[in-house]
Amino acid sequence: MKKSIIITGCISAGLVLLGCLFKMQHYPGASFMLLIGTLLFSMVTLTLFLIYRIQIRRTQFDVFAGVIITVTTWLLTMGLLFKIQHYPGGTSLLYIGQILLIFGLIPVAIVSFNKSENPYSGLNLMALLAAFTGITMASTISYSLNSLQGHLVSYRQTHSINSHQIDRNALLHERLAQSGNTQAQADQIYALSNETWEEIEDAQVRLMATVDMLPIERAEEMEFWEIMNIDNSDVSSQLFIGADSWQPSKEPGSALALRASVESYAEQLSGLMKNPKNRITLEEYLRDFFQTYETFGTVESWEVENFYHASAISAGHVLESMQSLVLSLEELAYEDLMDQSQPETSAVE
Repeated sequence: MKKSIIITGCISAGLVLLGCLFKMQHYPGASFMLLIGTLLFSMVTLTLFLIYRIQIRRTQFDVFAGVIITVTTWLLTMGLLFKIQHYPGGTSLLYIGQILLIFGLIPVAIVSFNKSENPYSGLNLMALLAAFTGITMASTISYSLNSLQGHLVSYRQTHSINSHQIDRNALLHERLAQSGNTQAQADQIYALSNETWEEIEDAQVRLMATVDMLPIERAEEMEFWEIMNIDNSDVSSQLFIGADSWQPSKEPGSALALRASVESYAEQLSGLMKNPKNRITLEEYLRDFFQTYETFGTVESWEVENFYHASAISAGHVLESMQSLVLSLEELAYEDLMDQSQPETSAVE
């Protein structure tokens, strides 16, 4: 029995550790290994441990302690898995597990320490590990909530900046439209910008509708911070990356398709610009926004880094930032057009 517990425990621990590594590196198979490793530990290792505790029981307290350890560890382990994978019920499992940890496992551990001649017995060691796991998971949940709140604040700030930028661009367009020489080009810039903006806006609406399972019409009336499941990361991967992060989807509305639209939009604006400095600035905007990232020695593309297993609010912030880029390029194009019209204005004067 002991050998079975050790073997299944080592296998499950190895699968979970590999799953965590693959998760950080965005390798395929991470979720599968986390799921199998956690289920193996929760369903097999803990069950064998409980049976073993019952078989070697010396008192009823030993059986009670074994049940408390098993149930608490199962709740905390499954709660962590559900939280990492964003399955429903993860928070409830963790809360129940932590309540049982405080009012059940810790008192059992204290009594066990007092009764045991060997303070490092298997029972006490399991109790300490479970307590450490509970504290670690509580810290993880707190960090996760703070991270989500940070993304939400950043989204609101970017949304506010975009609102002001829209007003500024509208004034620039109106000023250029008053001149017969620049009206056609100003309208062309606006049309290109509006088309790209709407494509990204549609992606945001689709994300909100899918995350909260809402009709598209309802999602169109909402602001992004009004959605309920801002921590859902499965939808972001599904909509913008697809099943394989090594080969991201190129379907309409995917991250690659949105990036291609913005790059095509920028290329068309560049063709309208006459000032070489403005073209260079445009290229710098694109390069800075669509940069690659290096994580643990692995170079990640912009799409994977920003959308693969990203929370819904994080993905929404990236989309809002893309709209901010579209508006900045639109302003740059208007300013270039104004520079072109200035010599003619001066000649008329």
